[in-house]
Amino acid sequence: MKLLIFTFLFSVHSFAQINMQDWRIHFSVYEAINIIKLKDDIIMAAQNGIIYYDLISKEITTTTVTTGLNDKGISAIAGAGDKLLVGYSNGNLDIIIENEITNIPWLKRALISGSKSINNILVDGDLAYLATGAGLLVFDLVKLEFQNTYNPQSGIEILDVAIFNDTFYVGTNQGLFYANQNNQFLNNAENWHKKEDLPNSLKTGKISQIESFNNQLYILLDNVAFNTDSLFLLTEDNVLSDFFSIPSTVRKISSDGEYLTISKFSNTLVYDKNSTTEIKNIFDYSFGQAPNPNGAIFYNNEVWIADENNGLVRATDAYSNNHQIYANSPFLDGCYRLDIKKGKVAVAGGGLTANLENLYALRGIYLFEGETWENINHRTNPKELTDSLNWDFISISINPTNTNEVAFASNSNGGLKIINEQGFIHQFDYLNSPIEPQFNNEPNQIISDLQYDKEGNLWIVNPGVNSLKMFDKDGQWHTYNLGNQTQNKFNYRLLIDSKGYKWVAVHDIGVVVYDDNGTYDDPSDDRYATIGTTSGYGDLASNEVRSITEDIDGEIWIGTSDGIGVIYNVENVFGDTYGDADVSKIVIFDDEKDEYVPIFDQVTINAMVIDGGNRKWIGTNASGVFCMSSNGKEEIYHFDASNSPLISNTIVDIKINYDSGEIFFVTDEGLISYRGDVTAADNNFSDVKVFPNPVRPEHKGVITIEGVGYESQVRITDISGNIVYETVSNGGTILWDGNRLNGERVQTGVYLVWSALQEGKGKNVAKILIVN
Repeated sequence: MKLLIFTFLFSVHSFAQINMQDWRIHFSVYEAINIIKLKDDIIMAAQNGIIYYDLISKEITTTTVTTGLNDKGISAIAGAGDKLLVGYSNGNLDIIIENEITNIPWLKRALISGSKSINNILVDGDLAYLATGAGLLVFDLVKLEFQNTYNPQSGIEILDVAIFNDTFYVGTNQGLFYANQNNQFLNNAENWHKKEDLPNSLKTGKISQIESFNNQLYILLDNVAFNTDSLFLLTEDNVLSDFFSIPSTVRKISSDGEYLTISKFSNTLVYDKNSTTEIKNIFDYSFGQAPNPNGAIFYNNEVWIADENNGLVRATDAYSNNHQIYANSPFLDGCYRLDIKKGKVAVAGGGLTANLENLYALRGIYLFEGETWENINHRTNPKELTDSLNWDFISISINPTNTNEVAFASNSNGGLKIINEQGFIHQFDYLNSPIEPQFNNEPNQIISDLQYDKEGNLWIVNPGVNSLKMFDKDGQWHTYNLGNQTQNKFNYRLLIDSKGYKWVAVHDIGVVVYDDNGTYDDPSDDRYATIGTTSGYGDLASNEVRSITEDIDGEIWIGTSDGIGVIYNVENVFGDTYGDADVSKIVIFDDEKDEYVPIFDQVTINAMVIDGGNRKWIGTNASGVFCMSSNGKEEIYHFDASNSPLISNTIVDIKINYDSGEIFFVTDEGLISYRGDVTAADNNFSDVKVFPNPVRPEHKGVITIEGVGYESQVRITDISGNIVYETVSNGGTILWDGNRLNGERVQTGVYLVWSALQEGKGKNVAKILIVN
């Protein structure tokens, strides 16, 4: 299959914003796989995207699954003339030539057991040799098809391949194998041999990388423990020696024939053919953090480095003459929850397993504002976020009264942190606050969710005697009891609704609704109610509540491990009458069953959010994302990994940037966003925006009008007042294709946008110039 590539073009310091109904993946450039030079580009591959740096124009572009790549999980890249080969961990293969991409999914689709990962690629003339979990695959670069498969021994995984002394060498998880390059029957395992005249560690160990350079073969013995890798050198005379005198951590060995680069844990070494000592040793930078290279190449007396701490780096020397070329991305792909306020995106980088157990992930948090990412973690802030204590920050919230203030909390032993533009302003744990350790198991303290209220008070849920706690805007702590049945129960989610009620999802119980009656410092007038699975007392389909949200009408939508329930009248939950707290099930007619069934029956609902049109965006555990109508009965969109660029069908969280309409989806594979057709409404029509404007002949897409009132009447007229188009807005946005109501394209001219709330008097809110 051939597709055209659409790359994002941006300056060194900024990303390009996306158009309506487009996607973009927010991938980490720090999770680099390799770096190569191809024609006039330096190309760095990360797990979920490719970065191109044009050596002539100095421009940077990216290509991802949203702009042409056929998969995620990049595991290897290689250059072959004008071709870029991209291998994936699932066996998929892309061939990129200029702006065209050809997908070769043969290995991915092959019915074979075990790993299919493309671990490394060696190009030799018109052939590419792919080191994979399924063997050594031979790929014809002219015909763009697989030619053969070599399996030196059953049950091994080939990790790398090199040609040395007219011999194929393959590094595997069980030692080193070799065969004569000119043998025509290498698909017969009998023509392959295991190299036995080696130390025992090499004979049976994991040989993760091999590289032929200057008539010598470099062999890396990859050991699990830190700083225990050994690099060996094999000569044409079969003499083996240690390359480094002491073991170390080696990330990548690569050669272009003229130079050899070795990327170690904290420095990059460059060797040429004429010297046995390095000609470059990049062990420090004049910017950012200490070097942590994952791969490097040497070109034009400069070392180009894919650095785990600093992104894409160009260096001539250590200390000076080195530059950070590109690092504008989240620190890592993994994340769990996010919050968005006034265009600022805050992402919690921790995580939990499907069984809500800790991942012990040291990812910190990622902040995105003005198209720029800022990462806060154990490397950027080692004093405040020591790597031995600060795992699994799973919850995060932005203070609506001051978006510079962000709170985030750990589900393990990291406690609660609050930062602003000056840095860390508060760090709380069980020693200096009412935060309770997990079942008296110090220092573990679970803070499973948090949220600022509209006044800037921070509420958290922390299992213990008093599961609901609040740190007020004046710096004082308050605690609240949700009833004996909730004590020491895991609290998964927290929602503060428009009335100020706190909705807490409690494991094995359902939801507890807490009303402090507007007097958070006086518990005597407080009340709470429990919504469970018992009919008359909640009637939830499941007591495992995974998401809670409030829609524009003030209705509460509760997502569980078995579908959705809705509370249409919130005050009823505090009523004394049997059934007052029961949720309502939304039912639709199932043609196959010939009966009415609840929507999302037996589906786990991990996340829900309401857009500007009161539509419900629903994230499921295994079926992707659904956009449902305001009443939940009509499916507007369904995005999954098979029909969209969505990178996973497991959705963990969803939030909307109401300023732009961009919808952010946290998945178990990373963060991706989609620019929807709904933004926040403005009933004053104070800031109506039209783009593109003017509309030029080359524009073939829709015209977007943002900032109109919620469900307002919109008419577009020519300058004489003749109506050419009319509709009702979806939230604060309308889309117009530039055609009249009869489908004909409007003529060149100025068109007026008139808008009013339903049954209100219209006013001119914008002008559009169309040039055909």
